[in-house]
Amino acid sequence: MLWGRSEGLEIRIINRDISVLTKREQQVLALIGQGYSIPKIAETLFRSQKTIETHRQSLGRKLGASNRVELARIAIQVGLAPLEGVDAVPPLISERDPRGQLSEDPHAAELVRRIEWACTSMVGMNYAQMLCKTLSQELGTTGAGLMFCEHDLGTMRSVAMTYRGALVDEVRFPFVGSPCEASIERDFYQCEGNFPEVFPTHAAQSSFEVASYVGVRLDDPLSQETIGTLVAVLDDPAASFNPATETVLRICAERAAAELGQMKLIDSLQRSVESLEQRLADLQAAGSE
Repeated sequence: MLWGRSEGLEIRIINRDISVLTKREQQVLALIGQGYSIPKIAETLFRSQKTIETHRQSLGRKLGASNRVELARIAIQVGLAPLEGVDAVPPLISERDPRGQLSEDPHAAELVRRIEWACTSMVGMNYAQMLCKTLSQELGTTGAGLMFCEHDLGTMRSVAMTYRGALVDEVRFPFVGSPCEASIERDFYQCEGNFPEVFPTHAAQSSFEVASYVGVRLDDPLSQETIGTLVAVLDDPAASFNPATETVLRICAERAAAELGQMKLIDSLQRSVESLEQRLADLQAAGSE
């Protein structure tokens, strides 16, 4: 594919279909078109530079652009970035400051208060289980789950999950093609009433009745790496999520991400200790021979 100031290039850019982009990718593309650097985009959208760079690479793959100049040209051609100066595309209020919405939504504020009160004194696995249980109860969902992204295995694993009021055993499924992938890619994802049609081969179909799904991405506050999702599900196709669900999930995601990150760190340290102990035992055994 040739690149340059050719007529073919202009046609290819004008016909660019940005419907393949997520909302977040369109925001990033618009800011690139307005000349923003990666650090500035990260600051504007309240995301890490690593996350924005990942979005930029995804834009390149989807739009066939090999550098930021070409992405900026595309943004201008499709109208995301007018040539004359305009204000930067702001993040949604819920993305900037989820708690900022509570003053306008007393119902969501009360739900958050009850959930946080139930989980106040808990940490680690106890916190994860109580969060899922209380989240499901307060939002009126069939179930809720705290999912961990196993990057090295390409899978998602449930850290804690409740379904119809009971804790369920660990669930693991491929990341690609899952609703968790959609949640991580889009930051927030909701599939209401048609989960079986959208995800016909998902592992949940064989174990649970899921008609609707909603999930939010979890980013480790220390490493800024995406480490999982916080999700809720409904089993009745005719049922709808509580209007406060997105606000509540985003707020609960703040602590959930911190707890999940700490659990990951403790697990890593434990494995390192076990590895060192095994090496020491091997050395001692070799020395006694």
